Amino acid sequence: MQPSLRAQLVATVFGISVMSALLLAPQPDIIWRGLAAALVVGLGWKPVRVIIFGRGAGAVRSIEWQADGQWRVLDSTGRRHPAELAPASATLGPWLLLAWKTPSRTRFYALIDSACTEATAFRALKGRLNC
Repeated sequence: MQPSLRAQLVATVFGISVMSALLLAPQPDIIWRGLAAALVVGLGWKPVRVIIFGRGAGAVRSIEWQADGQWRVLDSTGRRHPAELAPASATLGPWLLLAWKTPSRTRFYALIDSACTEATAFRALKGRLNC
């Protein structure tokens, strides 16, 4: 499962905009703006890397949703994990943000774009989240 190119582009443009705004703002002093920029990068790097770019320990390569309602997640190293859909999952317009937790307390995340998914599978996933 490849993260959506559109989501990657949006995240990149947003990050560049935030960094530009911090650097070009007239107040406060440049040191404080630099520290704020470092804080934004530090706090946002891991979730953006996992969810948007599909890299890191919590990234998902593929998912299986079995007929009995059980989920299996294939992580970035190729290992399968039984997982439970977490309440943090959400629908975001044309995207689904799916979050899973495993018995070992590991969390996995995937951002699914409707344009990159079969229409019936996307509606089924979206319906599963609304239940």
